[in-house]
Amino acid sequence: MTTVRRHMLNALGKLFTEDNLVVIRNEGGLASQIGFWALGHELSGLGYDVKFDNSWFRSNGMDLNGRFPRNLDFPKAFPSLNLVEASKFERTVLKKLNNFTEGDPTTVMAPAYLGGFYDRWKLVVKHQKLLTESFSPDDSYFSKEDLELLEQTKREPNTCGVHVRRGDLSNDHQHYGKALGPDYFTRAIAEVGARHEGTTYYFFSDEPDWVKENIGRALGTETSYVVVDNNGSDRGFVDLYLMSQCQSFVSSQGAFGKYARLLGDPSRLIVEPSSHALFSQDDKNVIVLDV
Repeated sequence: MTTVRRHMLNALGKLFTEDNLVVIRNEGGLASQIGFWALGHELSGLGYDVKFDNSWFRSNGMDLNGRFPRNLDFPKAFPSLNLVEASKFERTVLKKLNNFTEGDPTTVMAPAYLGGFYDRWKLVVKHQKLLTESFSPDDSYFSKEDLELLEQTKREPNTCGVHVRRGDLSNDHQHYGKALGPDYFTRAIAEVGARHEGTTYYFFSDEPDWVKENIGRALGTETSYVVVDNNGSDRGFVDLYLMSQCQSFVSSQGAFGKYARLLGDPSRLIVEPSSHALFSQDDKNVIVLDV
């Protein structure tokens, strides 16, 4: 960037943006959106005026493979928590003027644009109580099948929500590790069954047919399970709510199953893979399986 251009951008920044404004680029699935909200909430507590750049959902809005949609679902899942959107001018100027993409976001100097994937898990855990209290999708989003499933899980004494992340994690991934096959899920289900006899397993996945053909066949008829297939990936926030109501959880490499535990009851049993384990292994209700 030339000296003249930087001086012009600095002048624009002083004229048209607030001194304490931080714009956060928001993107990805609902779990990522929750993490970005937590980052924003933390920065708001530090005195910054936080706004979000949600333009990714209009220009892209797909998973890494371009197969499944990623909508801006956070406002639907958490209607009382705001994602104040930055203007096009604010996000454009700050992105060029002061753009942070890595490191500790709490050390940024506002006005700034945060465009990276920071470590937000600890912030989500820190603000878990507020998120849980605010996790309340409107009744209009729930289909008849969703409501019947919700009542069914309430009647059964032992239910386990199993998230099977396929799509862009159906192959080995540099950040998430080795793709999980049916063996991981059957081992995880055996771990849950050893602690909670008579458990019914509810599978949530972006590829329910794969679950039926692979995991379902491996389980056989002795295990009680339901493959939830009435909500597509564009209604993942409904599945997250349904899964959060279960008594135990099996997580894939992604964060969806982990967030189900956080937003339901973070003291309940969860099984997660060693390739992307997030919960403390000192927790007696956390089982990490080698993959």
